[in-house]
Amino acid sequence: MAWVREVCKRIGMVLMIGGSSDGDRGRRTPYVIVRCERGGHYVGKKVPGEDDQRPGKRSTGSKKCNCPFKLKGTREHKDDEKAEWKLKQKDPSNVTGMKTVYNTISKLNFSELDGRSQLQSLFVKLKEDEYLSYHRSNELNAITDLFWIHPKCIKLAQSYPYVFVIDCTYKTNRYGLPFLEIVGFTCTNKTFSIAFAYLDHEKTENFEWALRCLKEAMTSCPRPNCIVTDRDLGLMKAVANVYPSSHHLLCRWHVNKNIVANCKKLFPKDITKWKQFQSSFSALIERNTIEEFNEDWEDLKRTFIGYLPAIEYVANSWLDPYKERLVSVWTNKYTHFGTYTSNRVEGAHGRMKRDVRNSTGTFVDLYTKVHNQIVEQHNDIKASFEVSKNTYEHTFKTLIYNELRGSISKYALQLLKVEVDNAKLLQPSDMGCSCAIRTTHSLPCRHELHEYVVVNKCPIPLELIGSYWKHMSMEPAATTGQVILPTIDEELSEYQKLFECADLDAKTRLRNHLRHFTHPEKTNLTEPSEKVVSKGRPAKSRKDKSSTRDKSHFEYVEPKKKKSKQASCSPKLIPVLMRLRGHSNDSFNTIPTQESGKSTIPTQESVKPLFEDADVGLPPGLIGKNKWTLWISGSCLYDGIWRR
Repeated sequence: MAWVREVCKRIGMVLMIGGSSDGDRGRRTPYVIVRCERGGHYVGKKVPGEDDQRPGKRSTGSKKCNCPFKLKGTREHKDDEKAEWKLKQKDPSNVTGMKTVYNTISKLNFSELDGRSQLQSLFVKLKEDEYLSYHRSNELNAITDLFWIHPKCIKLAQSYPYVFVIDCTYKTNRYGLPFLEIVGFTCTNKTFSIAFAYLDHEKTENFEWALRCLKEAMTSCPRPNCIVTDRDLGLMKAVANVYPSSHHLLCRWHVNKNIVANCKKLFPKDITKWKQFQSSFSALIERNTIEEFNEDWEDLKRTFIGYLPAIEYVANSWLDPYKERLVSVWTNKYTHFGTYTSNRVEGAHGRMKRDVRNSTGTFVDLYTKVHNQIVEQHNDIKASFEVSKNTYEHTFKTLIYNELRGSISKYALQLLKVEVDNAKLLQPSDMGCSCAIRTTHSLPCRHELHEYVVVNKCPIPLELIGSYWKHMSMEPAATTGQVILPTIDEELSEYQKLFECADLDAKTRLRNHLRHFTHPEKTNLTEPSEKVVSKGRPAKSRKDKSSTRDKSHFEYVEPKKKKSKQASCSPKLIPVLMRLRGHSNDSFNTIPTQESGKSTIPTQESVKPLFEDADVGLPPGLIGKNKWTLWISGSCLYDGIWRR
């Protein structure tokens, strides 16, 4: 039993005694049966006619998932207490079920069962497509974390290193591993993927490992100016450890949805007050000066003094600890190009999941979809660069844009046009500048443009535009300072010294690590095991293959509004038709109205008199056709003419 417990501790498994006998005074052979702690059926405690989750029911769970693993230890001689014990695996009692499993396995493709062959295929593909990859494994040689990045993505990140957006998504693979994606965006407002990672857990240690892999892969890339995430505490701590000099911003969309989930229930009887609270908080975080922020915050607390728990939640959960990462007066001190949410990475998740379609894919399946997505992204980005260089809207074919056309992106021109229009409306009393667009977007504000657009009426100089908007290429701009890397001989000599000083286990690890790069098709790594949901009531017999995310808390608090089933044609059409046919308004007063609480959709019988002999103004091909069909399909008789 001591040996069994030691092995279980090493591999992360728990066994428990399922039965034993001391020999019954020599009448039988002593034995002990140990089984997996997850063996057996889960039976929920349920009152007939009532649900397990009824109000007041204590939340309980079970780890049982019908695991059949058992070991039986038997003493060689029942009468000899010093005799050795024999240990063997005890076959499950359900022989029919085992035959069914065997028959099912024999019909499957071997490559779908062998995790090692799957990883061999993955590493070969990564090498063929020139990806850089990093991985970690556990004591059983199974993959726990996997990170990969393409050289073209590295070059794009070097060209546009200002803002990185990071987030995890779920239900993308059969192993239940979270999928981490890091994205950036170009000067043409196109999102591109930088790196991807599968993580064993969403813990600080896993996030930090992925970010350090990113930092190592992008040695020659400057650190990102801003990093945008949601409030994942593990990810936030990892960002602070790996990129301490980068400015960390929180996604405003997630903040607002958290406030909906936690504060809407505090306004149970006054929906108007709740909407006022929402709009007041949204206006508060957009304040551009500390004085305005403090004034609005005090006003918010006075206005909603009767809803003290909501004020305390906003203060304790968001404003006090994170206002520097959330409120405009602090975030506008950094160049973030208007990125206040993590919507870009959420959109990348959505595009990837549309291609994946289910959550039962392997690493190879997911890699293929992600690689195709990267190729498509790069093609779109190249096309957007060409459009910005060679095509111009009529609006920008004026004198003030002469130096900018073709030299900066179309998206930058659109942002600049808003400031130009505002510059034309400036009054002498508005010349005091407190604009943040120069800092946040590297673009001139309305006050800078007023001199060129209104006073001198001359072209806007290209020097006023930041370098971010001028660089329209997949290749990074040439820099004067080059990174000097050590030669291959120097690296191999260091590796040889390390190898010679290592013990046998360390030499094996070093050799396997080196062979992973030189011979990826000979990897001895295996895929992670599929995670079994063992708590709570057992799942339905039908396996969930959907990649659709689970509902968030705010979606239960604020359910989606149902679409109206009312007909698209307006009831206001009926009085017009009545006047055209010579009917009085009183002849159709029996049609229900909204005030009566009934449907406003007229029936076929109620509107049939409107269409009798209504061929006046009808096109020749429609004379004599069924008027009801014409009316319901969208044609209407208006001012004596049938119109579509």
